[in-house]
Amino acid sequence: MTAIGRLSKYALLLALVGVVAFGAAPAAAQPARGDGKEAPAPAPPTPEQMEQAKQAFIAGKTLFDEKKLEEAVEKFKESYRLSRNPLLLYNVAFTLDQMGQKDLAVFYYKKFVSDAPADAAQRPDATARLKVLEKELAAVTPPDTGDGGDVTPPDTGGGGAGGRGKKPKADPSSYTPEDFQHQIVEDAPPGKPLDLTAFSPEDSGWIVTMFFRGAGEAKFNAVPMKPRYNELVARVPAKVMQGVSIQYYIEVRTPDAKIVTRIGKPSSPNIVYIDEKARPRYYP
Repeated sequence: MTAIGRLSKYALLLALVGVVAFGAAPAAAQPARGDGKEAPAPAPPTPEQMEQAKQAFIAGKTLFDEKKLEEAVEKFKESYRLSRNPLLLYNVAFTLDQMGQKDLAVFYYKKFVSDAPADAAQRPDATARLKVLEKELAAVTPPDTGDGGDVTPPDTGGGGAGGRGKKPKADPSSYTPEDFQHQIVEDAPPGKPLDLTAFSPEDSGWIVTMFFRGAGEAKFNAVPMKPRYNELVARVPAKVMQGVSIQYYIEVRTPDAKIVTRIGKPSSPNIVYIDEKARPRYYP
């Protein structure tokens, strides 16, 4: 299918998802049932949240049509966070796919296939595209070098590259923001701590801080990211990992407090969805 064909088909799917997500079918937004051992599932979205989700969806579609994909995907994520309708995951995945962010597109296609109804109209397309992307990623992903001793990092998405293959530079001022690495975490299970990891050149002198807030919290909590072997780690406590999602961002500063880079920001943080199906991401 041509790019125009895919976009035309996508526009139709957007209309379909819009009707389903914001019509009289709130059951689609219900969270998965627990096994009795974890925290209770969050309540269904309120009418106010559903209206906010609808507006976020409409804004996302407008931005997508204007080819402002980075802004569009954030609106689709917001719509999903508010409504918890799994059909919206396809919108997120497709937009990320158009942006060339194959790894994140794979994540959301997988989540859509896992959470959406079996008869979802988008399922065949999502499944087919997922196979293509996984094959493409497998072809370019280098094999694990096995370095780092016998320490096992948090499962996928837990952090940056940890400095593999990098040699220290003589002059700390020669480092650039691209030398800081962090892999954004998209989901984590409820009731368990979340370790966020990153890589910062050891001799850069940078001060790295992770900021997080849980459901219902107005302010972010600051946690210094501390060295653990060849990476930096900061923990979100288990008690915070409740509800629908948590938010976080990371700041990197020089010793004199100048900003080097940010991964997310207070007005647009990274969102970690609380999902019982997600694998734990923390050090024992």
